Amino acid sequence: MQQLVKLFWDICLLRKGPQDVPPAYILFWFLLPVGLMVDFIITVNFIDLQQALLLVVVNTALLFAVVILILVTLGYANRITQTLTTLIGTGLVFSFIRLPIIFVIKLAPQNAAMLGFLEITVLVWSLVVIAHILRYALSIQLFLAGALAFGYFVLSYQLVSYLIPQAV
Repeated sequence: MQQLVKLFWDICLLRKGPQDVPPAYILFWFLLPVGLMVDFIITVNFIDLQQALLLVVVNTALLFAVVILILVTLGYANRITQTLTTLIGTGLVFSFIRLPIIFVIKLAPQNAAMLGFLEITVLVWSLVVIAHILRYALSIQLFLAGALAFGYFVLSYQLVSYLIPQAV
């Protein structure tokens, strides 16, 4: 387990890529419910239970759909499991980085503006990591992968603001 955490941390530091993650279905199916649960725990701090569940499911489904569509379209369907597993694993790293920030915001809302800067920093870092993952998964230039990551972020934001207007 420690090696797995280190692997995902190294990917977040851009030292490794999705090609270093074992293409094992069991790892994907192990990480998926953990990732959904952690995302739900974070999200339910900001919106009600039903909306949090909807948001987590919709965001995960959208990410998976976009990644699978692009991988299949470009002829890299064999990379789906590794890519999705990598996105879940690195997403968990970012979730665990965000947890203390959210905890402090809840305890001391007067510091929310300062901690909001940290949240934005983590968001930008996570988009860079998604671009890094897409770069290797799709065998494309980093700039194009960054554009895809940002496009996904905008699409996700728009979908969430449509489904749950008070969540954004």
